[in-house]
Amino acid sequence: MANVILINKVKIDIEEKYFEKFFAFANLPEGKICLVLHNNSLPENNQGVCIPSQLINFASEFLGICPYSNSVRWDCFIAIAKKWCISRDEFPAYFSYLLGHEFGHAYICLSDIALHIHCCLIHNWISPASKNIIQFPHNLPHEQLFDRFGKYLSIQIHGDEKLDHEINVLKEAVEDIEKQHLEMIQKLSPTQNFDGLRRSLIEFSRPFKNELIRYWKKDFEENGSNSLASLISDYDELFEY
Repeated sequence: MANVILINKVKIDIEEKYFEKFFAFANLPEGKICLVLHNNSLPENNQGVCIPSQLINFASEFLGICPYSNSVRWDCFIAIAKKWCISRDEFPAYFSYLLGHEFGHAYICLSDIALHIHCCLIHNWISPASKNIIQFPHNLPHEQLFDRFGKYLSIQIHGDEKLDHEINVLKEAVEDIEKQHLEMIQKLSPTQNFDGLRRSLIEFSRPFKNELIRYWKKDFEENGSNSLASLISDYDELFEY
C-alpha cells in the first residue's frame, strides 16, 4: 500500500482515523504520495490535481504548491483546492469523492506511468483534434473512471445516499457545465477496477487519430523537450491494442 505524507496547509481539523480508513479502502500500489490540503485556489481553478514526480517539469505552475527537494521526495503529488478543503464539514462525502478521484489518477501514476502520459496526451489535445466535439474533461474515459473510483471510496465511508444528497445541493449553485458533470457522477456506477483503461482510451481516441498526431507533432516541433509529446517515440502505438 502507498505511503501518504499529509501536508495540511489550510489547517482544517481532519481526524487521522478518517485518512487511515480512506487509504485502506483506496489500496494504492507501493509508492510515496504527497497530499497537500492547499490554502489557496489551484491553477485553472482545478478542484484537485495529481502529478507524478517524473512529470513535474511539465507542470511548472505547481512547483510553488508541492514540496520537492532533496529532503522531501515523493512519487506522486496530490493537491486539493482550499474551497473544497474548508467545505469538508458541509460536504464530507463530496470531499471524499474528490480526494478519491485524484487517488484514481495516483493509482495509474504509480502502477503505469506510460498509461498516465497517454491519458494526459489525450486530455490536452482532444478538444482541438475533435473540432470541439469533445470539450470537457468529464467526457474522457479516464476521468469517468476516476469519478467512479472517487464515488466508490466515498460510498465506502459515507454511504451512497449521503453523496447523492450532497451532489443535489451542489447542483443548485453551479453553472450548467458543472451541473452536467455532477449529474453524470450520480449516474456512474462506482468501481475499484482499473482494468481496461488503455483499451477504453484507444477506442475513444481512434476516430481522431490523425488530428491528435498532428497536434502532438506540432507541439513537439514548437517546444522540443518541453513538450509532453517528446516522451513518445511512436505515436501510432498509442492507438494499437
